Amino acid sequence: MTEGLVSRSTRFFGLLVLMFGLSASAFAHPSVPDAAVTIVSVTTRTIQVMGEEGRAETLGFGPASAFLRRGLLVQAAEFLPGETATLRRHIGPGGAVQIGLLCDPDSAMALEKYRGRPLTGTLLSLSPQVWVIQPESGTDAAPLSLLVSARTAFFAGKAAVPASAFQPGAVVTLTTRGLPSGLLSLVSAVSGVSEAQLPAPRSGFVSGLVTEVQSSTLTLQNASGVSHTVAVSGATRVKVRRQAASLADISLGMHVSAWLGSKADGAGNPIATTVSAADVSLKMRKKNY
Repeated sequence: MTEGLVSRSTRFFGLLVLMFGLSASAFAHPSVPDAAVTIVSVTTRTIQVMGEEGRAETLGFGPASAFLRRGLLVQAAEFLPGETATLRRHIGPGGAVQIGLLCDPDSAMALEKYRGRPLTGTLLSLSPQVWVIQPESGTDAAPLSLLVSARTAFFAGKAAVPASAFQPGAVVTLTTRGLPSGLLSLVSAVSGVSEAQLPAPRSGFVSGLVTEVQSSTLTLQNASGVSHTVAVSGATRVKVRRQAASLADISLGMHVSAWLGSKADGAGNPIATTVSAADVSLKMRKKNY
């Protein structure tokens, strides 16, 4: 029996060591805020940069890393020694710190200005993965490269259309959201209408503060003041504070992210496939929520 106790104690101690090791690994690479850097050198797999404090650092990059110049996605080799850039880092495979996003100051300003906000502009080019938009705020403004996903919704007026209905030169109104890398993704695109005429997406993603809760719907208002009513069905997966819940557990003022399917309820509201609710943090409040 004593041997059994010793064996269990040994396993428990080993588990504690493993947990401590994982925790130490997590804290060894904390989240690093965006930083202004100067490019020192560029190779096929690494970029050496100099921070504002004068310390040189060599960072790796891979397929998930992104490089922006004047709003356009480019190769790492486009960045030359001596020029300044904004750097966002992330934790790569094996816990190594890698480049998440490296961009020139103009691109950094554009990303910050339009992150999570509807905008109107001219479609410069498009592919199945990337749309390039010139915001209407001025021809001297940096264009935006927006990532397109299977969840992106496209409309002409209030009618859902395929992405192929859009061509370069079209004036479009877009809803975007920020990605962890700092890039922007395209949530929905509408051709030739103002922001006030934006229909609720029938697929894609919406988020905002809860302003109304009904028996089977939620009304959300985003940071730009645009409201969307989202339906919740028996098939909708609902989480509150990351725990399985029901619509009744969601209260006014919470922040909700809703992933929408292709179906609508009897009133025409898109039915969410997943709804995730959380309390509003100080960081969210600073973003004008």
